[in-house]
Amino acid sequence: DLILKSELPKALKEEIKNAYSSIDLDKGVKNIEPWRVDMMGASRADVTVAVRTSIKPPENSAISFSGFYDSFFYVSGLKGIHDSIKKSWASAFSEKVLTAKEKFSELGNSDLSIIIQIMIDAEKSGTATARNPLTRENGSVYIESSWGVGMTRTGEIIPDLFVWDLEKNAMIKQAIGNKEWKFSVHALNSDIIKEKIAPDVAGRPSIIPNEAKAISALVLKADSIFKKNMVLEWA
Repeated sequence: DLILKSELPKALKEEIKNAYSSIDLDKGVKNIEPWRVDMMGASRADVTVAVRTSIKPPENSAISFSGFYDSFFYVSGLKGIHDSIKKSWASAFSEKVLTAKEKFSELGNSDLSIIIQIMIDAEKSGTATARNPLTRENGSVYIESSWGVGMTRTGEIIPDLFVWDLEKNAMIKQAIGNKEWKFSVHALNSDIIKEKIAPDVAGRPSIIPNEAKAISALVLKADSIFKKNMVLEWA
């Protein structure tokens, strides 16, 4: 409650306002007086964003801790962004996280960051990494995928698993999950809703080989930039 009732630092609120007010404003609009742009940014509700948590675990940690903290989708307006940031911070003290910290001591030494991105109204989404989650071996990209927006980490949906072999440049394994539900946005109020999926769609692979190849390329690019194995969330 202390976090949720607190105010964000003034400098942070100003930085968020400047970034949010400039989204999707064309060059002609940006050239008007700054106070007019500020007014548009403070009141706009047409641009939705994702307020996501990102964790940097200790260098030698074998666990990514993805999904431990709360993220929020289809957030609009400065107040919505501010509230979502505070909710993400507060999730660090949830029962789930505190229990995990007792079990995994390295989680207590992890840095928590907030990333704000333009929301993608995804048909499919998931995670991907170029390291085997069990053996820690490299050589393939492991992709989890399901229908709808990126919420496979909540545990409410059993995603598909695809393995893309980097040497063969081909799909070598796929395990189709029971994707009977998907998360999508409500047409009227931007709430995330859980929708039943038709059986023939639920049992269908959620990505095709060309998409797996493209996702694998993104994983390798991220690994190259950060010079370590990353866990990507894609849509």
